[in-house]
Amino acid sequence: MSYRLRVTGLDSARRRLGGNFSPMIQTATEVVASAIEGEIAPAPGPVKYPIQWESAKERKAYFALRKGRLPYIRESDFMSQQMLKGWVIEKWQQLGAILRNTASYSRYVSGSIQKPYHRNTGWVTAKQAVDKVIESGEASRLILEAIRVALRRR
Repeated sequence: MSYRLRVTGLDSARRRLGGNFSPMIQTATEVVASAIEGEIAPAPGPVKYPIQWESAKERKAYFALRKGRLPYIRESDFMSQQMLKGWVIEKWQQLGAILRNTASYSRYVSGSIQKPYHRNTGWVTAKQAVDKVIESGEASRLILEAIRVALRRR
């Protein structure tokens, strides 16, 4: 899952910064990615019971995989890939940033195919986190601040 944030009205900053423009945009996208991480990364409260499985097959597979090792303990379970610690921001090309999680199952927790039991527990999806950062005006504020800092350093 990926999102693009289109920033308009940068012509004046581009002219004034010249060759320093790309690093400023790179920094701005990383800062916005960090703000999104701040929305998506925190763990919600405890699990909500009863678990809302998508199917009986899914429930059976879960318990077969667990082999009697219950309950699941977030972040310290033998099956945990420590999703809470797995958020990484990486540079993407010259002007972008990628926020991703190293846990193989993150798409079921906070991705576009979030499982109902994760939604019920309160896990935030990537879309919800992105929407909040953009709609609150935080993304715009962070980008404008990156431009101001770059222009002051010039």
